Amino acid sequence: RTGEGSWAKAKDAYHWMGGPAPYGYNVRRDATAVRPSKTAHLVKSTEATTGNTRLKSQVAVMQHMYKMIAEGASCRDVSDLQNQLRVPPQQRKQRPATRWTPGRIRNIIVNELYMGMHYYGRRKIYRDPDDLRRKPHGRAATEPPMPRPVPDLAIVDEKLWNRAIAAMKQNRSESKSHVKPEREYLLSGLIRCACKRTFTSSTAHGVDVWYRCPGRRGKAY
Repeated sequence: RTGEGSWAKAKDAYHWMGGPAPYGYNVRRDATAVRPSKTAHLVKSTEATTGNTRLKSQVAVMQHMYKMIAEGASCRDVSDLQNQLRVPPQQRKQRPATRWTPGRIRNIIVNELYMGMHYYGRRKIYRDPDDLRRKPHGRAATEPPMPRPVPDLAIVDEKLWNRAIAAMKQNRSESKSHVKPEREYLLSGLIRCACKRTFTSSTAHGVDVWYRCPGRRGKAY
């Protein structure tokens, strides 16, 4: 019943289903409601940002990021610039970030929300009873996700978003063509554990190679 209720709530495209708001957005709740979480909606951030930059809002920072990527800049170029300008990254309750990283930039750029489209149900949270860490994990859902058009939340247009995605993929393919891998793992990405997680490879002293499930720490196969 809980899952059915969540999918029913997701039909309201502007209702935020939980979790921290993406960079450039805020979660707005009706504090006078009996259950404020039921009234959570995502809105564009109006907070001013700081740093040695003329981009005085998170929305302006996001628009500048997409333009840089679309013009050929790498995610590392963007993160280095943000750190140089001392633009603070998104802060969260757990593990607050102090610096921009290329991975953080990439996760932002590929998010369709910034062009006005959100999907619910892409990943499903489950707990594997054999996982020694006893933590919930996310994996791809078997059901197709629900598209949730949110044009009022678009920070960049679809054309700029597609240009940025294409440029980022081009940069990635070019960088891979110039890098010679130190070791070739023949089974990388091909084998899975009974818990549906992909095996990872590792070495000992650069000689022995083994594959194991990331949820079974310390046990090699």
